[in-house]
Amino acid sequence: MKREGLDSGLNFFYCHKKNWSQGDLTQQIGASREIIRKYERNENLPSIEMVAEMARAFGVMVDFFYWGRRKRLLQQRNSGQDQ
Repeated sequence: MKREGLDSGLNFFYCHKKNWSQGDLTQQIGASREIIRKYERNENLPSIEMVAEMARAFGVMVDFFYWGRRKRLLQQRNSGQDQ
């Protein structure tokens, strides 16, 4: 079973919605590029404090990171595109 995490949704959000580079994101939330890469590749999961920092930077609620992922998975499942 694939571990659920922030995956490419994080990259999409900061690159396309905010028009930020990875460096911009690291400055906004006080994290290193390496840790952001690990979040993107599901090699590491952020602490609740880091999720709160990302939510603040993106202007979303903390649950966005959980429910946004769940919503994408449900849409894929309903359209027959299971991972």
